[in-house]
Amino acid sequence: MIHNPLISIIVVTYNSQEYVIETLESIKKQTYSPIELIISDDCSRDNTVKVCEEWLLNNSDYFNDSKIITALGNSGIPANCNRGIAAAKGEWIKLIAGDDLLLPEALQKYMTFAEQNPDCEIIHCKVTRMVHRGNQIDYISAEKEVKTINQQMSPEEQFNLLKFSSTIKAPSVIIKKSTVKNLNYFDESIKLCEDWPFWLKVTSSGKKFFFLNDELVFYRIHDQSVYSSAENKFLISPFYKIEKNIYRKYIHGTISLAERIIFDYHYSLQEFFFRLNNNSAKNLLRKIYEVLNLPYKIYAKITFLKNYK
Repeated sequence: MIHNPLISIIVVTYNSQEYVIETLESIKKQTYSPIELIISDDCSRDNTVKVCEEWLLNNSDYFNDSKIITALGNSGIPANCNRGIAAAKGEWIKLIAGDDLLLPEALQKYMTFAEQNPDCEIIHCKVTRMVHRGNQIDYISAEKEVKTINQQMSPEEQFNLLKFSSTIKAPSVIIKKSTVKNLNYFDESIKLCEDWPFWLKVTSSGKKFFFLNDELVFYRIHDQSVYSSAENKFLISPFYKIEKNIYRKYIHGTISLAERIIFDYHYSLQEFFFRLNNNSAKNLLRKIYEVLNLPYKIYAKITFLKNYK
């Protein structure tokens, strides 16, 4: 008889009333069981908690266990994730934002893959992006993303790629609770970013990501998304400060002096251009920035060619 491990799905919410029911319905439609459902809310100012409570009244029987965890104040994304994980009883943890969606067979495919790869502790897959443009939603498939971090790479090779950016999408990941616990959970000092610092911790600790070559998640991008609203409006995103902080904390001390010079130059250049003009991505400024940032871009390209398999 095949043993299906308990999966704890943690829905991370903050002012998510508009989309959270879609998220919950996608979880209810999973073909896999057993599932524990935890909704971890970070002191939403809208009706997110009430909407979730009403939904659970009618749907809690679909799950082995279900609960809502609330916070007295807004504590940030990593702390919200950590509260849910700490309360979880499952062997595997599936975090999902309160606006993203799981395909019906997502959990079943994750667990089939885990059974076929018994050494894996953390899995990521392809995602389909749901991009809101006014009243229209564009669905962008991951098929064009040919190369990605995979199990043929060593943890060191994966880290070498992740030090440039978080190429692994958070909604695509499922991870063993024991792994999160052993790595001391998400870094709560970086309030608006839970994934990239943790991916760096995973790979620098000697663990590696396994890649499931299937699209199992819909990743929603809209005006209320943490990063999307600022991503394309500026030459330098205001979030560069968070990225620089992550670099200082998780990357700077692990790389060679030559690499530090390139990375320090890159982040100093970002800071200069952000202070110079943080209101618009003017064409002339963009061209100047791109030329000056060429050393970093060339080094990143060389690193990708060396480490992708």
